[in-house]
Amino acid sequence: LITIDGVRVCERCALRRRLDDILPAEQTGLLRPLREVMLRAEPLTTSRWLNRTKELLHDLNTGRIPLTHDSLDQLPKRNAAEHLRALLIAAEILDPDPSRPLRHLENAIPDLLATLNEEHRRLVTRWVKWAVLPRLRTIGEPGRLGTAAANARRKIEQTTYFLAALEHDGRDLGECTQHNIDIWFAGPGAVRWLVGPFLTWARQRGHLPQDLTK
Repeated sequence: LITIDGVRVCERCALRRRLDDILPAEQTGLLRPLREVMLRAEPLTTSRWLNRTKELLHDLNTGRIPLTHDSLDQLPKRNAAEHLRALLIAAEILDPDPSRPLRHLENAIPDLLATLNEEHRRLVTRWVKWAVLPRLRTIGEPGRLGTAAANARRKIEQTTYFLAALEHDGRDLGECTQHNIDIWFAGPGAVRWLVGPFLTWARQRGHLPQDLTK
């Protein structure tokens, strides 16, 4: 039981009272269908989540923040946004978004490359734009797309780690030696098949010395 205004009530009743403050039954906002979905959710966790997202729900309900997947992607609190996305889809307020893994990866690219110098960041961005993303866009099955996007993210992360190691040694990609590659692959956490596609692409386009092997 939970005490509210001096009265002991069950967790589900407490959730209903919390929703009465945020999404009252008689309200006509955009989130009206969400109320019944939330009342069926686990009450204690949902009540705590409501306390953290009250202002966001108000902004979505009034249209101040557009009710779109893109808007949810821009929210800073990822876990809360993903929980809200699932609820909105369950309430049929938002349609399912089968291309979400691809968009999520696209939105994450600036952060993934943030530690690189400008030249390497620009180079990896070109590789992702012209070699990585086009392949993902040909995948129509949501389950396969999610797996492929996760693998693509790992390739980008590993490529970033490799280039950061080069920068630490005072080199750019065009100055990379076979020794740099071999030493990095021999280190902890390095996965050859994840970095190989970028190195192949870079060598084919003259960004990497032609005599190197992977």
